[in-house]
Amino acid sequence: MQTDLPYEEILNLRRNSAADSLRLAEAQELEQFVNEFFVNDQEHPWHLPLKEFIQKHEDEPIYRGETADGYGFVFSPSAVKGIWFCNRDRARGIGLLGPAALDALKRMVDTAH
Repeated sequence: MQTDLPYEEILNLRRNSAADSLRLAEAQELEQFVNEFFVNDQEHPWHLPLKEFIQKHEDEPIYRGETADGYGFVFSPSAVKGIWFCNRDRARGIGLLGPAALDALKRMVDTAH
């Protein structure tokens, strides 16, 4: 994705690509993702919380998607909670989705049904 775009345009591209890639994810797919994401760092402070998040919500629909600029996410509509992650080039990060992202994902899921 082009990085010299105005911030609002970057946000629109993220929203559109998140909506286009949004899909139901099986617990097994998510567990495999966690194992791959933390393959070199089993002691990372987010390793256990992410595994617990997936296990806690494994009997509920969990969605997964990606944005055009390389961020991924998992989202539980029933809990209205989610986690973002990035693993591209030398940048790697993970954290909780904020209120605006959670609201946007909730609307996307509601619209899809």
